[in-house]
Formats: sequence, C-alpha cells, structure tokens
Amino acid sequence: MWRPRELLTGAVMAAGLLAMVVSADATTPIRAQAPGPSGAPPYPAPAPGGGGSAAPSSPGVAPAPDGRLHARIDVSVATLWMHPRATRGLDQPSLQQPVAIRTWLGHLGSAERRWLVGRLVTQALYGQDVVVRRRQGGWDQVSLTSQARGGGLSYPGWLPERQLTFRPPPATTAPATVAVVRTSTAWLRTPGAGDAPGARFLQISFDTQLPVVGRRAGFVSVSTPDGETKEIAAQAVWLRPVGVLVPTPSGEEIVSTARQFLGLRYLWAGTSGFGFDCSGLTSVVYAAYGIIIPRTADLQAGVGWPVPRARLAPGDLVFFSPSGSGIDHVAIYAGRGRILESPNSSFSVRVIPLSVRSGEYVTARRMLGPTPR
Repeated sequence: MWRPRELLTGAVMAAGLLAMVVSADATTPIRAQAPGPSGAPPYPAPAPGGGGSAAPSSPGVAPAPDGRLHARIDVSVATLWMHPRATRGLDQPSLQQPVAIRTWLGHLGSAERRWLVGRLVTQALYGQDVVVRRRQGGWDQVSLTSQARGGGLSYPGWLPERQLTFRPPPATTAPATVAVVRTSTAWLRTPGAGDAPGARFLQISFDTQLPVVGRRAGFVSVSTPDGETKEIAAQAVWLRPVGVLVPTPSGEEIVSTARQFLGLRYLWAGTSGFGFDCSGLTSVVYAAYGIIIPRTADLQAGVGWPVPRARLAPGDLVFFSPSGSGIDHVAIYAGRGRILESPNSSFSVRVIPLSVRSGEYVTARRMLGPTPR
C-alpha cells in the first residue's frame, strides 16, 4: 500500500524532509528485473564488481555510520555510465568539472543521442547523495540513494571522481528549510548586495534540493555541497519546511509542472531540466512534490492504484508497450484524451492524443490516492 514515511535521500538526506513513498500493493507484483532508464530495451544490472577496486575511504574522509563511503554530486548534473571511460570525444563536456551540460547536449543530434541507449544508467543532480562502490582510474562506481530500488540503492553507474565531493554535511543541526528548484533550470549566484543579484555561479536543474541558510529581498541563500553559501531567486524555488509532509498536489498541478518542459529534447537516462527520458520525467515531477516512485517505467507500473482507461484523470501515469515485449514507455495523462510524454531520442517533450498510442496501451496507475478526483 501507499504510506507516508520518512525518506532520507539526496540533499534530503541531510535535510530530513518527509516524503510520500509510493509502493506496490501486496497483490501487485513488481518485476525483479528493471528495464532501462526509459523502460526499453532492458539493461542488466551491472555486477557489483565491474572492475576496479572496492571503494576505500578518501584521505581524511571516514565512512558514514552505515559503514559505506558516501559522497555528494558536485556538478549541476552528473551522468552515470554503464562502464568507465566508455565515452566518445563529443561526450567530454559531460565529464568535466564543472559540467558543460548545454554544450554537450547541443552537440547531440538524434543519432548521437540514440548511441547513448544502453550505455547510460541514469543521472544525478547537484547535492544528491551517492554511495561509492568501486574505483578505477579516476572513475567511481556509485549508486544513488534517491533512486532506490531493492536494497535501498539505485543501479550502479560510473562517473568521473572529480564530479563528487567527499566533504561531509555540516555537523550542525539540520536546516529548518530546504529550497527545491521549481523551474526547469535556475542559476545559483554569489551573494549579492541590496536588491542586486550576485554573479552567476552554476546553472542547476529542476528538483535540485539545497538547505536554506538565509534570505534577503528576492533571494534565498543556500548551502552548496562544498559548504559555500550561494543565492537563488526566490521565485525559482519552493521552500519546504523540514519534517513536514509535503501537501499532496492535485493531478492538475502535476500536469502544469510537467508542461514547463514542453519542447525539451529527450535524453536517454535523463533526469534533469536539461533533458529527460520518459520515466525520468514522471519520476522527477512527482519527486518534486515529495512523492517517491520508482525510476523506471516497468517498476512505476507496479505502484499506486490501477485506473480503468475510462476513468483516467490528469496526473495519472499511462503505460505503453511500443516494442510489444512488455512495458517500455510511460506518459502523464494530461486530460481531455491527451498525454504528456518524453517519447524518444528523435523528439522532445510533447502533448499528443492518447489515441495515437491506442495500440500500445497497457495500463494506467494513479499515484495521488485511491479516491476518484
């Protein structure tokens, strides 16, 4: 069943935000093998080894109380790869510190984006918590705590170690408030003076969550993973009190939030306001409202409540099988017989009639509660 409980994940791990975790009903099985980030084709979970050595503690960094080596993402968006260094020259902007995410994506046409299918695992946002599993030649194999599956961690993927920070969260009391980016992207800035904004520091994604340390007219001060204080426009964030369950949104709010990404180009494994795959879009939009659902389309179809097609309401998730071999696509029902989706590497986020995919329709699930809306 779907129950509220405390979930400490990513930047939320330090902040202690309360979230809704959507889990499968006892009568609804969840498939043991998840498909790829967008649902298809399936990719195997990498073996725990994957080459390299088991992750030792970095100099001066002790393992967390759980005995594992934790780190935090120190770039706007980190891309996790199936294998270390299995990249192309044109992928170098995504491997830098700082990441040149727009430069990278600007170089990727449809064919270059299709090449990524099966080679990427997922993405991680600035400040999200990861567990380091292995190390190999300047690359770290990590699992996210904010895209958890069985065992409490995501499928592992590799990223350059320079995109991590091993600086532990401040040992002071947890912040009272967390800022959650509500726009597709937003700029962190150096602290300004008076009414003037400071200089641009880093462009971050929707649903990036950072602890609030202060406020001034029009701006919110936040703490970065490196412990620095930066500012962000107040209108670009939701301010969420720590320890207070986020109010359940309406289906219309889910659709409205997703609509801001219309025209954004699809990216396999994408989970950011710079590019989404189908299930990345649905999981991140819900996560921004404190509702945690699985990362992949196949697993998302096993949580929430089943909805008859005739009773679809805005915000419901609708699942399809374009390949004919199991669920490999998910979209958000937008109302009036339409769906909002991030379809594939050749297209952008769009709204289309549900009837366009009638022959691929499998099922629908409601994540906002069992009562009709």
